[in-house]
Amino acid sequence: MTAAARIDPIAAQLAPLISRVLVEEARKVQRARMVDADAEIMDAARAVGSALDALSRARFVANEEALAQQRLERSCANLKRIMKKHGRMP
Repeated sequence: MTAAARIDPIAAQLAPLISRVLVEEARKVQRARMVDADAEIMDAARAVGSALDALSRARFVANEEALAQQRLERSCANLKRIMKKHGRMP
């Protein structure tokens, strides 16, 4: 009996086990990436909310409204970029 003939049955028995382990590991990595993406998106969304609040307050102060508007626009552009990066926006 050759070495290849002895190895083939062992490989056939191990293949399903290895496949299951690889699929499980791939799922763990995917979940971790989703959690990271969600956290990054939420941080950007909070920045938009904060900028919107600042704009609402700045409406009563003449010189600050333009700066608050720019900050809101930058925050929205950043949120859009992050959502596109993670495939959540076309």
